[in-house]
Amino acid sequence: MNRRISDLLDGYEDDSVELSGKTPLSPARIRELAMKKIAPGKKTGLYRLPVRLLAAAAMLAALTVSAFAVARALGAGELMQHLFTVWSPGPLTTAQVESLNEVGRVFDGSGQYSVTSNGAAITFISALADEDRYYLRLRVEAPEGVVLPDLSGEDVRYSLWGDLRDTGPLLETDGGQSCQEYFCRTLPDDDPADNVKDIILMLGGGGLTYNDGGSKRLNIYGLWIDAPDGSGRTYDEVFRGTFQFDIGAHFESRMAVIDCGGAAWTDPDTGETNLLDTMKLSPLGVRFDFRTNLRQDNERRRPEVPGDVRIVMKDGSEVFIGHNCGYLMYKNRPDDINDPYYQIGPGLLTDRPEWDVTYYYGFFKPLELDQVDYVQFGQDYVYPIRAD
Repeated sequence: MNRRISDLLDGYEDDSVELSGKTPLSPARIRELAMKKIAPGKKTGLYRLPVRLLAAAAMLAALTVSAFAVARALGAGELMQHLFTVWSPGPLTTAQVESLNEVGRVFDGSGQYSVTSNGAAITFISALADEDRYYLRLRVEAPEGVVLPDLSGEDVRYSLWGDLRDTGPLLETDGGQSCQEYFCRTLPDDDPADNVKDIILMLGGGGLTYNDGGSKRLNIYGLWIDAPDGSGRTYDEVFRGTFQFDIGAHFESRMAVIDCGGAAWTDPDTGETNLLDTMKLSPLGVRFDFRTNLRQDNERRRPEVPGDVRIVMKDGSEVFIGHNCGYLMYKNRPDDINDPYYQIGPGLLTDRPEWDVTYYYGFFKPLELDQVDYVQFGQDYVYPIRAD
């Protein structure tokens, strides 16, 4: 079963807000208005265009080529920074942008990274990757006559997948692995009346290593409007096609690996004990590899990050990661997602069995690895970070 990060918010309710049944910007109404705008208009052949419009079209083509040239000059950090400013207000520093450039890639908008199908086109712009996450900025061009308006409301959005039972896996490898977490965010549009949108797609989980250079097939089958519908979500098709890419190109690895030597933390509420074996820091996030003896009959049925972590910078600022943060990824993931853990043997911590677990926490702002002074786990464990 695949999980989207946005699904974690689907059950959230706020009783303090009074809702009206005639709200003009309800998700259903937004979707209805958007689909009316998206409906294809009358197509006009080039032979009927006035000369001045043909000249404008030629200029636009030249500007499009220039846009990719500008993209290559800017670097992945500049092209992807909007994702981080949405999560955490305020511009990125020059050093933060540069840290993204070190783990990023910019595409030239041609060849295997631009695919056309049924009159629509999807083109790669730039990407970021570490071991556990992959962020891709791509440009979606709908068929001629289809307008892609801006969608109002946080809960109504463009999606690069419909019902996955219908469209198939989003990302897969020859070994049958696939990503388990994904979301996409549409970037601000200078011209909401055209057929073009830039979208950032995030992929993660599934036991994949996203920057190892191995082949990974990204399957996109069109564009949908994703909106709530009663207790679930619905997908209104904008267009369909077959867009397949290999996103396995090698990315530069930037990582600080900390051997924690089994540093222990016990949850005061549940009594579970976690032993932290390794932390891995990248500019994009931190990965925790640990063991836990959480009981199978525990009401939470899932371990948390094994204790509070502080990443302290040389200037005294810090990134705090609470033990209830992050996304769970199994090292040895069971076939049934409802089967909570993969048992690895008799308990070393207590007489209870233990499970081998991995968590990943994505940063809201890029981390400058060479500016990290030390990492503190709980109250008793401090790990200095020394530059290579």
